[in-house]
Amino acid sequence: MDWRVALRALMVSAVVSGIAGCGMGHQATSGSTGLDSALGNIKGKVIGGRQPISGAKVFVLAASTQAFGGVGISSSSSNLASSLLTAYSSGSYPTAEDNSSGATNGFYYVTSDANGNFGLSGEYSCTAGQQVYLYTSGGDTGGGTPNAAATLMAVLGTCPSSGNFAAQIPSLVVNELSTVAAAYALAGFATDPLHIGDDESVTSNTTASLAKTGMTNAVATAALLTNITTASGTALSTTPSGNGAVPASTVNTLADILAACVNTTGAGSQTCSTLFASATADGTSTGTAATDTADAAINIAHFPAYNVGTLYGLVPATAVPYQPTLSASPNDWTIGIRYTDGSLYSPNSVALDSQGNVWAGNGAHGLTKLSPQGKALSGTSGFVDSAHGLAPTALAVDTGDNVWAANNLTGVPSVEFSNDGSYVMAGASSSDMETDMSSVSLDGANNVFTSQMAANAVNESTASSSYKSFVYLHPGGLSDTTEIAATPMTSTSGYTLVWTANVGTAAALIDTDPGTSGIGSTQARSSSYTCGKNGPSIIAVDRRGYAWTATSASVNNVDLSHNLFVFNTSGKPVYDTTGCSGSNVDTASRGYTGGGLNQPAAIALDGNDTAWVANSAGNVSAFTEAGSAISPSTGYTAGGAFTSPSALAMDGSGNVWITDSTANTITELVGAATPVVTPLSLGIKYSKLGTRP
Repeated sequence: MDWRVALRALMVSAVVSGIAGCGMGHQATSGSTGLDSALGNIKGKVIGGRQPISGAKVFVLAASTQAFGGVGISSSSSNLASSLLTAYSSGSYPTAEDNSSGATNGFYYVTSDANGNFGLSGEYSCTAGQQVYLYTSGGDTGGGTPNAAATLMAVLGTCPSSGNFAAQIPSLVVNELSTVAAAYALAGFATDPLHIGDDESVTSNTTASLAKTGMTNAVATAALLTNITTASGTALSTTPSGNGAVPASTVNTLADILAACVNTTGAGSQTCSTLFASATADGTSTGTAATDTADAAINIAHFPAYNVGTLYGLVPATAVPYQPTLSASPNDWTIGIRYTDGSLYSPNSVALDSQGNVWAGNGAHGLTKLSPQGKALSGTSGFVDSAHGLAPTALAVDTGDNVWAANNLTGVPSVEFSNDGSYVMAGASSSDMETDMSSVSLDGANNVFTSQMAANAVNESTASSSYKSFVYLHPGGLSDTTEIAATPMTSTSGYTLVWTANVGTAAALIDTDPGTSGIGSTQARSSSYTCGKNGPSIIAVDRRGYAWTATSASVNNVDLSHNLFVFNTSGKPVYDTTGCSGSNVDTASRGYTGGGLNQPAAIALDGNDTAWVANSAGNVSAFTEAGSAISPSTGYTAGGAFTSPSALAMDGSGNVWITDSTANTITELVGAATPVVTPLSLGIKYSKLGTRP
């Protein structure tokens, strides 16, 4: 009997009992090292719109560690994923070398059979720590004509240091659901399906370990959206930890949109051409159109506000493959996982540590800690300071991953916790700084700065073993200081320059050099410019050292709750081109507008220097460094995930974490941003604020 016939018989027989493959338990290929791990006898199936895809090329790829991929980054040989399959001529099935044009030229692959089945055994191994995913290309979905535009993805995970993948994933499905999960989870590192990577080069990247951690966490995030081990793949409604609500209807609908193209004869079909034109590489009508379905999924993840209605129109009217689906076109295609936890109570602040753990401050109810995958780690009561009491108003994490809380209790302006939630110490205090601590920030040397609105002042606990060396700052220009943000910049005497938001005046840049008087000075402040008096209540620093500010109030009888202001290091508003003249230039036309800005409550910058704003009115806005709105006019709403967003921060994987003070939740916008250095104190230390790790 010809071996192909025998193989086909074996695979067809296996399908009867479930997802099947053809691996026969071969060992790893020769040449494997002690750090290599065979994938094991993994069995899989390629499905398009719940129909098997025959003749699909199945590639096993590892993400690059030599260069970042991502939005705005061109594909190159440096961020090209590497193939883990090798030639294996004596096994139970053959591997072929792809000689077609494109990035996979020279990569080996296996082919799915008539029932969509494939198997992986001795044909590959991976090195411990590599981030591994499957990529399929082409194949016939049942119409008799191969569809070269039908490409799919599925995340396997991190190559184990012992054992093999088969022990974790003995069988899997690669379909549109797994593609959506992969596209969103890896969006921060993906230029397209084949150019996915981070930079772990020690010589060129001082935060290489953070890049690796971010990629590892991103790969793990895919498993929060879908289960690829079920018979046909499933969109999850709850995360594996049980405390995260996943918008399964959104994931299903996105999968149905991809299926509308997969189940055609190719890129020339009406559904494919509409999909590709509606999912461009830059989210504009003039951008490069997607070339295949996996590419389209990544572009949608990068620009979830572009052509939303047109994309929704691709969902089939009947015989919808993945259900339940959205009943109407959404506001945007962001995917928001909404986490609840017993310790969350009016969360008003959020910060990330170097491992991607999420910390939230809960008014008078201590601190909440979630893992990078949203698992509750702080118990039902959260972490508290039983000795002094804790009423956190803001959080910051130092370079050693200790967490500092601005404390709104008498005599204790700041409290430090270790990363396991244990109380460490209280920061230095002063009779002038007893109550109403509104903000906290740390510089790269772990000096702790807190601000007090009532005293118009900034408090500094300088870094030492006990944090008891104390400097009190009260420079001019401070009035109702609400928020503070340290910068990587230093004064001529080497002291940190710190931006403050002052409701009574404007943003101010403070030199923390105490001088001989023990009081710092105002280096430059926007209140010296008439058009700078915007009364900001929030502030964040970008990679240029510029301050981004906003207010939810009216200034000079003008409503500025829909405006975003940016000041350079000389205190001049960068958006102004008129010279800041006139007696009242604080008009609604000043600053950046649009993008759903409405009562801004918090602001932060991601790794592409994109400004993200949490709006207490119920949405999230995003702006480019140049001030152009990325979010729609209604802001991102993630299917109604927000009630009253109060704070937000980005992680090293490109996820945006938003606290909701009314709903007592934390929402994760999966892959919506660009990975950033966390904690921010490390970004300051290495002068990498607003940049990728």
